[in-house]
Amino acid sequence: MKEQKVSILICDDDVLLLRELKEIAQGAGYNATTAHDGAEALSLMSENTFDLVITDLMMPRIDGPTLMARINELPRTPPKVIAITSYATLDSAVTCLRRGAADFLAKPFTMEEFTETVMRVLSTEVPLHHSPDWGDIQDKFSLTMRQVEILKAFYLTGKSNAELAEELFVTVHTIKSHLKSAYMKMGVSSRAELLRLLRDHSPLNTP
Repeated sequence: MKEQKVSILICDDDVLLLRELKEIAQGAGYNATTAHDGAEALSLMSENTFDLVITDLMMPRIDGPTLMARINELPRTPPKVIAITSYATLDSAVTCLRRGAADFLAKPFTMEEFTETVMRVLSTEVPLHHSPDWGDIQDKFSLTMRQVEILKAFYLTGKSNAELAEELFVTVHTIKSHLKSAYMKMGVSSRAELLRLLRDHSPLNTP
């Protein structure tokens, strides 16, 4: 009996990117369907079953976070989800991960990153969201209590440096200084890398 191909739904209002991602997915051996916004994606999901949904967060009519919430309301087992985001919408990526997204891709990303992320998500179980093990993170990376406080606030809210400074009653310079030091200790160079590392240190994702 012929093995059934994995079915992927790719949702983005960028027509050129949508076409390129579809070609890459098909070239990797997947069945790929496209939608130009969340409303079209929901319509397709009402008639078809998908193993994975890859969705941009900023779209007309129904955006990515709303689409994710609607996916979780489906009467059948929901597909895994990869969110496509940018630095400007990283707070939405935080929201999506907390709602159960398997992973995210931060624009601009390479086609190799796209393929690797799809393969990784399809080959692993996706646990429900759990908060990172902050004690383990502090010990492993030798972080100060203030650095952990800032990282925790970022992970829970996705706020900008200025917003974090206001929330924690410190200056923006203080936030930047602590984050720079934490980045060096943790071996990351961007908020996207930091978010993924923190997510991977939840109790269900650590060995």
